[in-house]
Amino acid sequence: MFDEKYCLETFEKLLGTDSTTGQYEQIQSLVCGMLDELGVPYTLLHKGGVIADLGGEGDTLAVTAHLDDIGLMVRHLNADGTLNVCPVGGLYPFYCMGENVRVHTRDGRVFTGTVCRTPNSIHVTEEELRVTPPDFRTNVCVVLDENVRTAAETRALGVETGDIIALEPRCSFSNGYLKSRFVDDKACAAVLLTAIRALRERGKPPRRHVLAYFAMFEEIGHGTAWLPAGVKDILAIDIAPLPLSLGHELRAARGGDRRGRGLCDGRVHAALRHGLRRQHPCRARPAPRGHRPRHRQQPRL
Repeated sequence: MFDEKYCLETFEKLLGTDSTTGQYEQIQSLVCGMLDELGVPYTLLHKGGVIADLGGEGDTLAVTAHLDDIGLMVRHLNADGTLNVCPVGGLYPFYCMGENVRVHTRDGRVFTGTVCRTPNSIHVTEEELRVTPPDFRTNVCVVLDENVRTAAETRALGVETGDIIALEPRCSFSNGYLKSRFVDDKACAAVLLTAIRALRERGKPPRRHVLAYFAMFEEIGHGTAWLPAGVKDILAIDIAPLPLSLGHELRAARGGDRRGRGLCDGRVHAALRHGLRRQHPCRARPAPRGHRPRHRQQPRL
């Protein structure tokens, strides 16, 4: 049986741990602790990442979910003490305006702040600037919750170029729905950990040799670029929107219902190996009409 309570508790623990791409040590330690409790052996990767061996015999299948999130990084300190930032992964400024953040310094200190437009108040923003798109390079900054007025005062806090900035996940539950940033991909990581727990409780190994691969650099394109020797197949568990045309078709098949989920046989330019596809009885198809998923993701964060 799938333990929904354990899954949601695990998801909240993962969400409560900042893990903007490159900042993996804390969440890696958290996952290792969970695997230790389950008695599952694992290997740590030099660049960050955890590969748990779930046992089984035969050709090796790697099942992967990633633990890194998109976020920001300090580009340089502005003269007024605010932070000029750049995105880490596919984060666009119009998706994070007004969001609260945590700035992680090299010496382990954490400072809170907010992503703001420059100028910040609509009352003193001239009309032509109101219609100018937000741009991290020119009119968006992070304002720290600190009494700083110059770059030197901000630097004295320990904040410097290259420091990682994590966005608040803003997780909430409402009417059976889970709403949060970073559902991509911490929800899938929580599901994978829950499945591992179920396997251990069952006391039987998988039907083939399975590795659970928790990757740390997916949001910048090389999460599972390296695989252990002997891996024959890889199955990625991730959150991905459907193309608009296919999304319209599926909603039409459900009578206009926007709720549903599906499994994809591959990506746009690469289908799964045919033998692996045949092993999965549930290939891409519309979800049953009336099904309501248990999570909803905030727009692309």
